[in-house]
Amino acid sequence: MERWLGADRWRVQVTGEAFGQAGHRVVDPADPPRDLGGWAWGVFVSLGLMAILGLARLVAALNLRSTVTGGGDIVGRYDAYSRWVGFEAILLLIAAGVFIAWFFQAYKNMRRLGVQNMRYGNGWAIGSWFVPILSLFRPKQMANDIWRGSERGADVNSGWKQVQVPALVHWWWGLFLAQGLLLYAGQETIESGYHDLFTFNALESGLDQIKTGATLEVIGQILSIAGIVTAILFVSRVTERFAEIGGDALAHASLYPQYAQPQYPQPQAQFAQPGSYPPPAPPTQQYAQPQPPTPPPPVTLQAASEQLTRCPECAEWIQSQANVCRFCGYRLRPLDQ
Repeated sequence: MERWLGADRWRVQVTGEAFGQAGHRVVDPADPPRDLGGWAWGVFVSLGLMAILGLARLVAALNLRSTVTGGGDIVGRYDAYSRWVGFEAILLLIAAGVFIAWFFQAYKNMRRLGVQNMRYGNGWAIGSWFVPILSLFRPKQMANDIWRGSERGADVNSGWKQVQVPALVHWWWGLFLAQGLLLYAGQETIESGYHDLFTFNALESGLDQIKTGATLEVIGQILSIAGIVTAILFVSRVTERFAEIGGDALAHASLYPQYAQPQYPQPQAQFAQPGSYPPPAPPTQQYAQPQPPTPPPPVTLQAASEQLTRCPECAEWIQSQANVCRFCGYRLRPLDQ
């Protein structure tokens, strides 16, 4: 038998014998799994705008590189490139906030759907993106768990950890890291070369750095657009998977369970009904001594706590006052009742 501490807590206490194969289920009807569709559309729109700005930044980097190679207004090209970098940085903050919000709800939905033995707490779905060094691998580990835990028909006790993670997730994370490194290196190299060129009059080294940085920018933007495509596919697939398992779990859950009403036995009739057999004896001429009426037998009312009802999950008979099914662990009443 298990006792959940709530979807906001990252630990689950399990007592008694372990369950066998168990599928996704709604742990607490008061806290059902969230629909990820709204956040997913926010991710699609913000990442789509990021791809458009990325193309503009790529063109600006190409123009800057061609100006350095063939001559022209380097200052004007650099200013145009810097403006697109600023616009993309602002949109990046918005897109990152929407994506992390979706990521957090997806990870928390796993606990809402009964997935056990998860490695990290819900707060790490947000905090892992901001911790230096840890942000290079912890979000990917949690993304792997999100994919595994959203597998339809997987055993939520421990079998979900054996689900294979597809190449799409690996490509998304690899492109995310590669484009971030290249764009950062390219931007820093361009700024360093521009500073050397117009501050120290280092013409040759400054032009070489700007040219190298622009090349890194172009490669990084190409990888960035490819990473945006894989990120959209990843979000779309995971959102669909949670919609499927969440729909199945809600279909089998009873948010307002019907409890069996106590059935009281009817008192036995004291007189024969019309047409009963054998017919009553004909009256005699002699009148018998009147006897006191026989009291009716006591009516024994079965206590309400001894009434039985069927569990809506496993169809076993259990006490109507039970909070949790002793056979399958299904919760019949919310935790606050």
